[in-house]
Amino acid sequence: MYILQNSFVGIWLSSHLLAGFAVLMSIVSMTLCTPVQTQDDNVIANGLSHVPFSMRLQNILKAISQDRKLSHLLLYARHVLCTAMILSLPARALGYGIGINFNSTTSKNDIYKVNFNSATSSFLSDVAFSSGFWNPSSFSIDPAARLFYIITADNTLYTFDLTTGAVLQTSKVSLFFQAAVLGKDGKLIGISSVGSGSAFYEINPTDGTTPLSPLNTVTLGGGGWVRETFLSDVAAGKFYILSADNTLYTFDLATGSVSAAQKLNGDLKGPIQAVIAGKDGQLIGIGLIVISPGVISRESAFYSIDPSTGTASLLNTVVLSGGGWLSDTFSSDPAGNAFYIVSADNTLYTFSLTDASVNLTAPLDIRPQLLIAVLPPCIDTTW
Repeated sequence: MYILQNSFVGIWLSSHLLAGFAVLMSIVSMTLCTPVQTQDDNVIANGLSHVPFSMRLQNILKAISQDRKLSHLLLYARHVLCTAMILSLPARALGYGIGINFNSTTSKNDIYKVNFNSATSSFLSDVAFSSGFWNPSSFSIDPAARLFYIITADNTLYTFDLTTGAVLQTSKVSLFFQAAVLGKDGKLIGISSVGSGSAFYEINPTDGTTPLSPLNTVTLGGGGWVRETFLSDVAAGKFYILSADNTLYTFDLATGSVSAAQKLNGDLKGPIQAVIAGKDGQLIGIGLIVISPGVISRESAFYSIDPSTGTASLLNTVVLSGGGWLSDTFSSDPAGNAFYIVSADNTLYTFSLTDASVNLTAPLDIRPQLLIAVLPPCIDTTW
């Protein structure tokens, strides 16, 4: 057993573990005490001697699945217990991701489970998108529900099973969304261009519907935003985006209101190209190093960014093999204290989330259009 060194994490873990356990015990209590209609004698049975435990549990879980609030409560319990188990493991214990690669032979998109520790992939499924093209910035994961989502060029929202890669459903969205991230209560937050502003909408992934009015419409500095810098932190109730003039915006995940807008400052060596979640409310950014006007270094710079002040602290500079990195392959694994990126020559890099030191490099056996780290389920043994 690994002992948690951080007392705050220990307190958080203890309280949330108890909460998750309490939810599960409530379900067991409901299973034991709730009257169940038997199929054999058409009477209400109130004792364990009359109705098997498995039948009671099946009925309770069916009722929970039909009630959205109870369903989310059960997912919360599972997520908390899963996280508690993961946090007790050593660093880099997760090491799994979802990779997507276009197969020119079948003209379909292949979906893989990728093991970051061995740089190997396992084929899960393939899909031919309705428009033939999908938007990597619309890829979002709901680890608690074991789902991920993609929006295609013809505004079709695809829902996938995170474990098998199978398409569970498709639905049309009413707007064109440039990107989407996970929001609250299993919803998504999408960004859409409206005139000179950017509108942030809540998307219901069960049917693709959006409210008539956005959560908020903001004119971002510089008139736009940097791709691969739109991300959410569901636990903290925030989402972020970096505008074209290097302003980092922090939004409230529930209301869409802007809680901070800070110009990036500090140890910046050049423009930020992408941003991911870090530890303790910090973000991790990757950027170019400008030596002089028009002259760019072969190194990539990695920063820790404080969203409350916009201060960027240089962690490390690395020459990625092949002279660069593949877009949409920069992702973080806070529970495993790691982040990942695939270089231009298809080398998978694993970095420490603490100081951006390189922990591992290995040639990856697929060339992904997208590769995102995933919180693995503790219960699902297929992962």
